[in-house]
Amino acid sequence: CDNQIHAKAPASTGSNIQMPCLDDTSNAGTLIAENGSISEAALTFTNKTVGAYKFSSGQVLTSYELMQDSLIDVESLVAEQAGIRIGRIQETYFSTGTGSAQPQGLVVGSAAGKTATATNAITVDEIIDLVFSVDQAYKTTGNVGFMCHPSVLAAIAKLKDDNGSPIFAQNYAGAEARVPTIMGYHVTLNSNMGSTLEASAKVLLFGDFSKYVVRDVAGDGGITIVRQSETYATSGQIGWVAIARSSGLLLTANATTYNPV
Repeated sequence: CDNQIHAKAPASTGSNIQMPCLDDTSNAGTLIAENGSISEAALTFTNKTVGAYKFSSGQVLTSYELMQDSLIDVESLVAEQAGIRIGRIQETYFSTGTGSAQPQGLVVGSAAGKTATATNAITVDEIIDLVFSVDQAYKTTGNVGFMCHPSVLAAIAKLKDDNGSPIFAQNYAGAEARVPTIMGYHVTLNSNMGSTLEASAKVLLFGDFSKYVVRDVAGDGGITIVRQSETYATSGQIGWVAIARSSGLLLTANATTYNPV
């Protein structure tokens, strides 16, 4: 199986990190006879640069009256909502970022696995071909699955096999309750992906999503909250802004493929 080499670097700085990547799925050991020669097969590494991009929640303003009269912890609530805002914008770029002056998204980094024949539909056979376009080495962990927009999943849920049974499965009991699956693989819903089946749209991802690396500067998910007590004092307000530096990169494109229509 393929092993990704995760470089260790100080999380407190935003300097570029060179990530050594290895895709050895095309190589295997050899059977040799007694006294036979052992062939050479070097490991081939490539390097990918992971930078750090700055994300902001935007200004959040609270009045003096709200801070003084509220029965809830406004400061904690503002920090929570500002963090959620950053999470939303990060999810957008980690999904569809171009990789140029911004993070590389999963959709952009993944390799083409299967192209649908029609420009407005996906067939069962095409989904099967998408699954088998990924090397088996990347399908042996619990990180393997599908990713798509909820509207695309709705279209796939209506597909039937030759026996008239849906390939989409919904669990209703136990720990897996209400987790959608396709062909036994979990489906992650991502509203930042394409929502309609149209020409050249990359609508369905499949593969090992652990090969997508998210880098957070200053710790795991580090977010800085800045309180601006004086800037808005003349209007009787306190300003808040959350800032985070992070990036994302798919280390091995062949580990995740997409199905464009």
